Amino acid sequence: MTRQLLVAAFPPNETHAFLDRYVGLSQFRPSPWRNWLVTLATLDGVAEATEPQLAEALARLASAERPFKLSLAPGRIVAKPEHERVIALSPSQGTDELALLADRVRAACTDAGAPPTGEGFVPAVTTAYNALGITTLDTWDPIVWEIDAFELVTRSSNRVMATYSTVREFVFP
Repeated sequence: MTRQLLVAAFPPNETHAFLDRYVGLSQFRPSPWRNWLVTLATLDGVAEATEPQLAEALARLASAERPFKLSLAPGRIVAKPEHERVIALSPSQGTDELALLADRVRAACTDAGAPPTGEGFVPAVTTAYNALGITTLDTWDPIVWEIDAFELVTRSSNRVMATYSTVREFVFP
C-alpha cells in the first residue's frame, strides 16, 4: 500500500489568536488551523515498507538542525487555475534558512527511497480560499515564530479540503 506524505513545518499554537483576528477581518473562507503549514517536501506514493527508512533519515536530519526564526509577511493573493484565488502568507525573514531546510529535507527523503514530487519548494502558508474580488489586504505586523521542528504527515483530500494527520514529529535539539 502507498500513501501521500508531506514533510511540513506548522505554526505554533500561540500564533492562532493573532491569526484568528486577521482572518476574521477578511471576506474569505479561512483554511482550518491544521492546514496552515509550510510544505518542505511532497512525497507521492510512498510504500509502507519505505516509511521506517524515511523516518530514520528525517530523524538524523532533525538531530543536526538548529531552530531559526520565520517571519510571515502580510498576505498576498495567488491565482491558481484549479481553485479560486487563495491568500498566502510569505516569509519575510528566515527565507534562506527555510529554503536550506527544505533542500536538506528533500535530499534526506531521496536518500531514503522516497524522492519528493512537484516543482520544488515554495515558501508560503495558504491561509484562505474564495478570495475572489479581494485585491489587497490590510497591512499588519508580521507573525514571527521559531521553526524548531518539522512533521511527517499524511495528506488526504476530498473535493473541498485537504486534511493532514501527523505520522511523526521531528524536534530540533
